Amino acid sequence: MFRLYADRTWLRLEQRERLTSGSVNVNQVEFTFSADWEGLTKTAVFRAGELTRELRLDGTARCVIPWEVLKVPGVQVCAGVYGSASGGEVVLPSVWAQLGTV
Repeated sequence: MFRLYADRTWLRLEQRERLTSGSVNVNQVEFTFSADWEGLTKTAVFRAGELTRELRLDGTARCVIPWEVLKVPGVQVCAGVYGSASGGEVVLPSVWAQLGTV
């Protein structure tokens, strides 16, 4: 499992695992957040090359890396997260964290 900690806008990778192409519903990600994120709706963002996928996080703050991001071998995968206020406006985006190469 990947573990990421969001401290305001900084996103720190605390634990990683190997990424393999063709994986579907295999690579879980758990986010933890500083107090800055309280009350915000959190959305995880995964990027591989030009491809980006977003997943709204539920109360567990866990999700699975989308299979589309893991499709092409040799591509760097990054994760980010952003928080939205009740009106849907993005109020707190993080920097990208590098998860590794597929």
